[in-house]
Amino acid sequence: MQAVPRMAFYPTKKQNVLCNAKRLCPLFMEKKGANAAMERLKKYCLPMCDINGLDTYVISPAQQDSLLANQEFLNELNGSSPIIATILLHFIQIAKNIGAGMLYPAFVHHKNRKRFAWEPVLCYENEGAFYHVFYRDSWMCRECGYKLFAPILMPSCEADSIFYSGTENRFPATLPFFRKIPCPACGKLLQNHLLILDC
Repeated sequence: MQAVPRMAFYPTKKQNVLCNAKRLCPLFMEKKGANAAMERLKKYCLPMCDINGLDTYVISPAQQDSLLANQEFLNELNGSSPIIATILLHFIQIAKNIGAGMLYPAFVHHKNRKRFAWEPVLCYENEGAFYHVFYRDSWMCRECGYKLFAPILMPSCEADSIFYSGTENRFPATLPFFRKIPCPACGKLLQNHLLILDC
């Protein structure tokens, strides 16, 4: 049986102070760590933009591969969960193969969350502005069951009802380029506001 270092059972006075500070004031500790992470993330990103109250860091196309290679930092951003790299890789592939010049992988910072405050997202660029979007490669009509296969975007708040929780405007107005689209089979409007990319 491998011996366990003594420090694991008998923390030093300094370690006790740090543990107590984190237990008594978790929000302070979270904020301090978040600020450090944001500073490190900036080097991979275009200038930070505020999209409906969420700090959004759009990853520069030139830095995507470098960020993906920094596994230690990705785990730190997502509370030591390796799934963030898998999601980010998926978004980078979508951006490169489906929406080159239109779709960009990004991170948003949910300031009201204690865990998983950093979330990878896709952003759609339109006339120089970025918007949070959700990507699908198909959409089914609720009325007739027809399945439309196409590169489809929808507003993030329609795909995830708590995406903007903690912001002043939890359900922002639908942007004009998202529309209700009729089903090609039955002609009735598909649920949600959609944008079909012209790739």
